[in-house]
Amino acid sequence: MWAEKYRPKTLDEIVGQERIVRYLKSVVNNGGDLNHCIFYGASGTGKTSTAYALANELGVEILEFNASDDRTLNFIREKILPAMKYRSFSKKFKLIFLDEADNLMKDSLQALRRPMEVYWNNARLIFSCNDVSIFNQVPAIKSRCVVFQFKPLQPEAIEKRLRQIAMMENVNVDDGVFRYISRKAHGDMRIAINMLESYVNGGLEINEFELELGI
Repeated sequence: MWAEKYRPKTLDEIVGQERIVRYLKSVVNNGGDLNHCIFYGASGTGKTSTAYALANELGVEILEFNASDDRTLNFIREKILPAMKYRSFSKKFKLIFLDEADNLMKDSLQALRRPMEVYWNNARLIFSCNDVSIFNQVPAIKSRCVVFQFKPLQPEAIEKRLRQIAMMENVNVDDGVFRYISRKAHGDMRIAINMLESYVNGGLEINEFELELGI
């Protein structure tokens, strides 16, 4: 899938989140002493891509877990805490990317409060969620993190990336199609790339009326 094939490998390739990228690059350039983080915002805005690009630039291992699979305290005790206890083979800290963290129960988050301090040298957590309100209910966790809001991408930024992908795939796409898809995606880069791939492969038809109508 093109969305995976063209997932950013570096922070410079992240689209539309300039303030966040600027901060994280300063962390990389100043020794890599990263804090725990909360990434929140709508789907397709770059939260996962940013975490993996950051791990790549820091030269650290990243482990991904999805809280929608299990939101209970046992999930924290059996999966997250063991991962935090030990350093990676590189002797550097590891990144633990906890996706859909807004699905976690309040007591599950509370259980991470002390380990976030005790295992600081071994692991840094990145909580990823659509809705940050769960962390307002657990201020002890939120206070240990730097919070970043990922905003929906502007159509112009999406269109620029779609044009780059089309060029790398060596496919010809009308200008109107780029504009249509970039607006129809409503700020979600993943949806936009999937739409472009589907259009190029014949799975998505866009007629002249739709192009004129736009979104």
